[in-house]
Amino acid sequence: MPTRKQRRRRQKEQRHEYEFVTYDDEGQEIPVDSAELKAPKEKSSNGRPAAAAKGRTTQARDRKGRPLREVKPPSWRAAIKRAAIFVVVLAVFLSFVGGKKQSPAVKILLPLFYGVVGVPFFYWMDRAAYRRYLRATGREDEIPTGRRSPRR
Repeated sequence: MPTRKQRRRRQKEQRHEYEFVTYDDEGQEIPVDSAELKAPKEKSSNGRPAAAAKGRTTQARDRKGRPLREVKPPSWRAAIKRAAIFVVVLAVFLSFVGGKKQSPAVKILLPLFYGVVGVPFFYWMDRAAYRRYLRATGREDEIPTGRRSPRR
């Protein structure tokens, strides 16, 4: 059942009458038939629309029909950058909230420890998001298995 806002919007759309016209060389309006507006889509030999047959790929969508955001493959460089930002924010936070009871060494070493632990964690999160993206787009065969081929 539509919400009140959706019903009002629909009623507003119904109140307005739109007339599609074109202009000729003399500047006079010529009404356009609705049959001309809805031109039949061309079909390719395999029965799909011509646009899809030309190699234009459609964007992957989620269950609600929204386009999926492209997720980049995981990289250690991105994980290190995120961890560095986290360390700086945590150090600033501890300097204000930590109070006078904590020594300066604790205020520095604790964020560094979390940064060292955070690098693999951020990489793991990127990897999980990338694998989920590949599954959602139907490209499961591109998911890295983690096994390396033996050297010869």
